[in-house]
Amino acid sequence: MRTFALTFALLCAGACSPGISQREHPQPPPSEASQAETLPSQDREFLERASRGSNAEVAMGAITTTHAMRPQIIAFGQMMVRDHSAANAKLAAVAALKKISLPTDLGENQAAYDRIVERKLDPFDREFARVMIEDHQQAEELFRSEAMNGADADLKAYAAATLPTIEAHLAAAQALAKLAEPPQDLAAPPSASATQPPPKSPVKEQPEP
Repeated sequence: MRTFALTFALLCAGACSPGISQREHPQPPPSEASQAETLPSQDREFLERASRGSNAEVAMGAITTTHAMRPQIIAFGQMMVRDHSAANAKLAAVAALKKISLPTDLGENQAAYDRIVERKLDPFDREFARVMIEDHQQAEELFRSEAMNGADADLKAYAAATLPTIEAHLAAAQALAKLAEPPQDLAAPPSASATQPPPKSPVKEQPEP
């Protein structure tokens, strides 16, 4: 009887031990997808739009070497490749912390790329300058909004640090537009003859009788 009671107690202790079920069924670590979903929607949208915007600036800047006529446009395009490649590298580092992969497409910026890729020389220069102004105006608004209202501290800091570069690009693009636009035809100044009194008639007036 005593042996039966001892055996029953040992079985009960083993079955009721709180640590056994946890050791046999450990909780799985959170997946990358679940970690990515914790990023607020506004911050996630900023991350994706900022990345696609930089992808577009790099792509459009790269074709200036074969499409542009003016050396200033080519220099601006090279700046786009350099600065936006660096900006996307920094953004990729932030995204890696959030377990998120950056998009590689141009997104809504594809239409702007399509506007300029078929043009060459002077028409390219003018349209490129217009697109750069439009893109950087949108980027300035996007980055300022994230820097002021974003929820994720890392993305807010990235937006605030990158915003001055976006503003400098916008100012340079506006200067390019003035350079690339054809000069307006000025109204021809009035001729000298228009400002002088009409010549007298060579026919002598006959005295009245």
